[in-house]
Amino acid sequence: LAVGWRINYAQNFSTLFEDLIETSPTVLFAVPRVFEQMYLKIQKNILEESLPNRLLLFSFFNSLEKYSAAFESGDKLGILSKLSLGAMDRLLFKEIRSKFGGNIRVCICGGAPLSVDVARFFHVAGLRILEGYGLTESSGPVAVNRPHEFKFGSVGRVFPSVSLKISLEGEILLSGPSIMRGYHNEEIGTDKVFEDNYYRTGDIGHVDADGFLYVTDRKKDIIISSGGKNISPQKIEARLKV
Repeated sequence: LAVGWRINYAQNFSTLFEDLIETSPTVLFAVPRVFEQMYLKIQKNILEESLPNRLLLFSFFNSLEKYSAAFESGDKLGILSKLSLGAMDRLLFKEIRSKFGGNIRVCICGGAPLSVDVARFFHVAGLRILEGYGLTESSGPVAVNRPHEFKFGSVGRVFPSVSLKISLEGEILLSGPSIMRGYHNEEIGTDKVFEDNYYRTGDIGHVDADGFLYVTDRKKDIIISSGGKNISPQKIEARLKV
């Protein structure tokens, strides 16, 4: 509203891609399921391609990490890699972008973890997906990747107005003007989720040397084995999901 955007809402998940073509958005806010379903459909359709096209597509998927690493670091691709991407663009990427309306500049993704492989694929295909992180109690996002400052698998750098700490148990703690003061008429509930004026999110994570936040699990979902080892089910689920 502040910058004069026109906001469109999809009717439902089954009509999403029809709505995207009709509205041709420049920025798309979506949950991981949207991208994961498209990714699975693309992989299924590859099996129906001719043998030369299948070989080219499978070769690309095997080299996906190499391409995305170059995009992430800003390194230049070699001539052969550029030729391969050009062929992929004509064969697949252009059609994918058209499915999203043809005008997408950036996609903002949140609500659940997005598979790194899915993020890498769409990034190379010309649909940059920027993951972010926030809660109802934080009045929306507290961290997000930027178009030219991002890391796959992270939710970006925390906003300057937000103070973040990681507890000894690995829990993400937040403080700042956008963080709620407490639950309405629930003093006991409020006391349980605050520690030294920091809101206890219930999410487990860490911050790397460059200041990028990684959310790895929910505290309540951590499994402690008989040997005392903490096991994160979310990492296993992410690998099995796509």
